Amino acid sequence: MSIFQSLADLVMRRKAEEPQQLEITPEIAGRLNELGLHDGDFCYQAAARFLLEYPDSFETLRRLPADVLRDNQGFPYSAIRTYGTVAVNGIIDRYGIESAGYLNEVCSALEESDQDTIDEVVKEFGVGRVGTIAPIYRAWMEAKEKSIAEETKQYKITFKGTVQDVGFRGTARYRAEIFGISCSAKNQDDGSVLCRLSGTEPIVDVFILSLRKTFKVSEVIKEQY
Repeated sequence: MSIFQSLADLVMRRKAEEPQQLEITPEIAGRLNELGLHDGDFCYQAAARFLLEYPDSFETLRRLPADVLRDNQGFPYSAIRTYGTVAVNGIIDRYGIESAGYLNEVCSALEESDQDTIDEVVKEFGVGRVGTIAPIYRAWMEAKEKSIAEETKQYKITFKGTVQDVGFRGTARYRAEIFGISCSAKNQDDGSVLCRLSGTEPIVDVFILSLRKTFKVSEVIKEQY
């Protein structure tokens, strides 16, 4: 076979693998228009496919702001696909339309935490932080109680595993801010991340726990200095 034939075959295979342009019926086009989506929007085709696959989702989608439906990440669609319209409607009813951008986080947190915990987190920190705080909320409350009699110490925490080029350092600094401790984070040559923390030990331990729950951490080395 010539090199030209091989290239031609490769091009044809790639074309066959490309998603075909969906032929949108007038009915689907009308529904998309009702949702505030228009041809040329990033999620227009994806939303059309979603409505064809999940026709009972239309009333739920109609409750969401158009800018959320246009989101490049497609969060509302994945939340409905994973958890169903009943769960999504329940979140919107309970926490309002501002929860629309955090449907996956709240649904996921509800699988791990009880409803009272979620309600407390939403009331105190807002629905946008449910995914971060709810999984470790009870541990954090206990740590805050223990920290009353604890002194602030300096720690070097080395995180090993899949912790570089995955947003680990930014998340670590963000979590530290939430927990009220100071944190610097630096990539190491061996693929680990070194965090220097200033805080009470119970809170530092919850900080470590929260990162373990988010990232694929294989080992943590905690040293006081």
